[in-house]
Amino acid sequence: MWMRVARTVAYFLIGLAGLLLILSPILTDVYTWVAEVMAWFLLVGGLLSFIGSALKRWWGEFMGLPLLAASFAVFAVISTKDTFEVAPYIAAANLALLLSISLAFISRWRECWLSYRLALRIAQHHPLEGDDDE
Repeated sequence: MWMRVARTVAYFLIGLAGLLLILSPILTDVYTWVAEVMAWFLLVGGLLSFIGSALKRWWGEFMGLPLLAASFAVFAVISTKDTFEVAPYIAAANLALLLSISLAFISRWRECWLSYRLALRIAQHHPLEGDDDE
């Protein structure tokens, strides 16, 4: 239970981070329009994942996690590109950290995908009442 609570809070905070980045007047000045798109990915992906986790429904994370994985990977590349010349070790550490989080999201997405497949298999073997095509 505590892992789900922690995951739910984390998704909320990621969505909040996306909102704060969108509201930042200098986001596109420092990075590019790509950063703004990734901020929207954080907001929407965080919100979908938060709702799914809070309601104990796999579909929220299933739809939100690809957005989060993509945004963390793109932010990893953007931030590394802009800081590598000044602080190469910090840039490399930042790249490794953000990419590892992206990979963790992909791993969690696979768990949601397996839940989706299981739900489909169960639905095929046990149709709901009223689903007869007769």
